[in-house]
Parts: sequence; C-alpha cells; structure tokens
Amino acid sequence: MSIPRAHGLTKIHKQGNPLRIIVSSVNNPLYYFSLYLHNIINNSILEAPSHVKNSFHLIKKLKYVRFELNYLLISLDIISLFTNVPIKLISDSIITRKIGMHI
Repeated sequence: MSIPRAHGLTKIHKQGNPLRIIVSSVNNPLYYFSLYLHNIINNSILEAPSHVKNSFHLIKKLKYVRFELNYLLISLDIISLFTNVPIKLISDSIITRKIGMHI
C-alpha cells in the first residue's frame, strides 16, 4: 500500500499556464474500496442504447444507418459521470443492493 501521489500537468493552452492536478490513487488504502463501490454503481445502471464504447463500436453501430445530407453527427465524450449522482441516491442504492445480496 502507498499514499496517494499528486502531480500537475501544465495547461499550456490557457493563459498563465495553470496546473491540472492529477492524483494517483492506485494501491492506496481506499483504492479497492473505491473499486468495489464503482463496480456496484456501474453494474446497477443500465447501459443506454445510445452508448458507444469506442470508435470501432460506433462504426459497427452506424454501418447501415443513412443520414440526410443536411444532418450533422456529433459526439459527446462524457467523463466522471458519477460525480453528478447525488450521494444519498448512491448510499441508498448500495444499502438496497447489500440487503438484496444478504451480506
């Protein structure tokens, strides 16, 4: 086990070159607990029909789709989606799942 380590990446595209703080939590005391909670949350949420895993998956899904000439195809890359989930909803879901699993 190790303590979390932080380092900064320079945002060269922004005025003043501020740092983006990166914290590596791999092998820290709460890493496996976080992974456990992540798996519970991730496995409790159904995958949306619009979900695309990667560019190869996108190509496969769109292989036989035809668009009008004036249509635009856009891609929205969502990161850290769980940060927008209310903590009460998460804790209630974990408790409900724990009771259902008889742990």
